[in-house]
Formats: sequence, structure tokens, C-alpha cells
Amino acid sequence: LYHEHLLANFPGNPRIGLPVFELEALTPEGSHGMRSMNHVLVVTHWAQEVLKRQGIEASVVNEGYDPEMFVACHEPRENSAPAFVMVGKCEGRKATFETVNAWEEATRGTACSLWAHVHNVFAPDMALLVVWRALGESFGLIRKGGMVTFSEIGGSRLVHLLLGKMPRAQLVALYGMADFGLFCSRAEGWDLPLMECAASGTPAVATTWAGHSEYVLDPWPESLRISQ
Repeated sequence: LYHEHLLANFPGNPRIGLPVFELEALTPEGSHGMRSMNHVLVVTHWAQEVLKRQGIEASVVNEGYDPEMFVACHEPRENSAPAFVMVGKCEGRKATFETVNAWEEATRGTACSLWAHVHNVFAPDMALLVVWRALGESFGLIRKGGMVTFSEIGGSRLVHLLLGKMPRAQLVALYGMADFGLFCSRAEGWDLPLMECAASGTPAVATTWAGHSEYVLDPWPESLRISQ
């Protein structure tokens, strides 16, 4: 269970590889790594098709979530402003900037909040900079402990950026208090946070691309089509 481009580095016989990759174009190292396996497992049929086009056979074994912890138990929230939640890595292919920026544009003139637990282990301050840039000059910020709160100047919107590692119990509570999840990646191998959000009974806005296509259905003919 490792990155596809490093699978060839591991000894053993037989060797079974389970890479979780996000893109349709394989690097030469990734292709070599998977061809060096006796058998390859992938978590989605999308990934299986990507490898099939490369002449690599693979079996599908779906990932999942903890059903004992993430349970649909939403309680009605009366007279409260809508709350959105984002969870996951902060990087370009996860569309962190684009998602926050779209939320800011779509919710202007309303009273609502966005709770974001997005992070990058290689660049701890990246999430703060990306969210701040996506919101623009109409928000001021206050940093207190492990949370940065962006408050709309002259408005009613709040963005709470949760920093550092989050205990699973707190993650359960975060999904439970939200009205909508936002998971708009443009490259995704599986997306455990989206699975956990859905299992918590929280509706989500998500792309139907790559790993998401395994379990995100598209029932609306009017759904937005993204070509790139």
C-alpha cells in the first residue's frame, strides 16, 4: 500500500501492490512500479480502467469508512445560518483555492459560515495563505490557538480554518454540525473525508471525476460539466 512510483523498491514474493493514484497519466516510474507487481489492487473502477489502457490488469477492492463512528444522526438546527464544511489536503489538485473562492462569490449578501480543516504537511502555513487569498480583502482575520477565524468586514459571513491534527471525535462533530460539505477536487484517488461526510448524513457538493465517480452519482441533467 504505497505510491505507485515506489512500488518497485519493495522486495518479496509474491508482491501485491495497492496504489491510490489520482491522475490518468502515469509516470514511467509509476508504470514500472505497477508492472513489477505480481498482482495490482486498486480502489475504484476508474483506476482499473486507467491501468487497463496501459496494459496493466488490476482488481478492484473499494476503500471505506468507520461505520461505528460516522453515523447519520443529524438533529434539526433551527434559526441558524447555513454552515459549510471542507476537509482534506490543501493543494492545487484538490481545488482548495477555487472552492473557497467560489463559496465567497456564491454566498455574498447572506449570513453563513465555512468550516475548513484543510492542511499540507509539507507546508504548514499553506492553508492559511490559500484561504486568505481566496477570500480577498473583504475579510479580516483573528488567530487564536489552533483556529483562524476570517470575519467579513461589514457582513455576516465567517470562515473558520482549523489548524493541526484533529481528533476523530471532533471530526465527527464537524460533519454533524454542517449543512453541506464541499469536496470539489479535480484529482482524487478515493476521498475518505467525502465518504465520512456522506455517512454522517451531511449532503455534499462534489465533482464526479476520478475516484469520486465510484460512489458520487449524478442525478441532475443540469449538473455543471467540467472539461478540465
